[in-house]
Amino acid sequence: MILKKNIIFSLNLILFSSSVNAGFNVVSYGWELFERVSDAKTVSLSYSTIAYPFGSNGTSIINPAIILNDNDKFGITHQSKIAGTVNSEFLSFKKKIRSDVLIDISLLYEGISDIPDTRNVLLDWGEDGIFGTFDPGEGNGTLDNGERLDTDKIEYFSQKQFGVHSGLNKPLLGGSVGIGVKLLFHLLGDNYAMGAGLDFGYFKRFNKTNVGIVLYNLPSSGLIWDNGNIEVSKSTIAAGINHEILFKKYSLKLNPMLRLHFLGDNKNLDSYSLMNQIFYDINSGLEISFKDKLFFRISRIQSGSISSGVGVSWNNLGFDYAFVKDNSVLGIDNNHLVSVNVSLLWIKNKILDRN
Repeated sequence: MILKKNIIFSLNLILFSSSVNAGFNVVSYGWELFERVSDAKTVSLSYSTIAYPFGSNGTSIINPAIILNDNDKFGITHQSKIAGTVNSEFLSFKKKIRSDVLIDISLLYEGISDIPDTRNVLLDWGEDGIFGTFDPGEGNGTLDNGERLDTDKIEYFSQKQFGVHSGLNKPLLGGSVGIGVKLLFHLLGDNYAMGAGLDFGYFKRFNKTNVGIVLYNLPSSGLIWDNGNIEVSKSTIAAGINHEILFKKYSLKLNPMLRLHFLGDNKNLDSYSLMNQIFYDINSGLEISFKDKLFFRISRIQSGSISSGVGVSWNNLGFDYAFVKDNSVLGIDNNHLVSVNVSLLWIKNKILDRN
């Protein structure tokens, strides 16, 4: 339910800004596509994987500095949210371009259709309900006694966002550093925008404890709308920790993790604050693995929403499922994700063997 509120809040702000004269605005919205759309592994752990190198296709978006051993892996994820009104797709591919350099490319999509536009519905004719008499209430923009709504004037529009993210990393400074380059194309009704942004990450392992830190939208990520309006997003910083607990006798691994994300302002409706000045989000998660083949995951965000998931993995093929539980009374934001990961080299060899 919190996700739905944040989406609607962002849409209202964007609609308002696109209706005014072109200008330059510093905003706290616009790039949520890279925060909401990911694979089942990452979502089942509530995006708390900033310091967890667990081979997810969405790892690079959370922290581009995490070096992964998986090579030539292709992943695809579908997600349906808010009773099917919001649909998203996520595709990712990893490839080593040198022995010490791995590049990760992700394609993201999120679409919302049939959004009602009610801005012209109010017949703002005052208490007598007659246009042009200038009686009390006419033209004040609020629904007064005697006024009515003309539902025939409701129009519908859609929002579609397309994103490209590429992460590049290499060993440096006793750990690894990475840079994430992201491109965004935004369609909102009859308007459109394009933009680009950068993220910088650092990852380091201390025995069985990992730490990660990421600067998002540094120095800033900007969107340029078709009317000339420029929206510049504020930079944020996040840090996290992960510690591996190994039970060799039972072939079990426990990986608890925590992510702390400092925001430029009260971006999310449920964010914590320090003295009402510094706003932050906390995500925590736990993955339990058996023989590195079978996985159980559970996580929580500060709103109380719980995510969980399971996964199975072989050398060349993996399946993951995630369920996000909406903590509202209606529960309309309960959603499911399914991800499939496969080695393209394995597929290629299978095809060649047949021939």
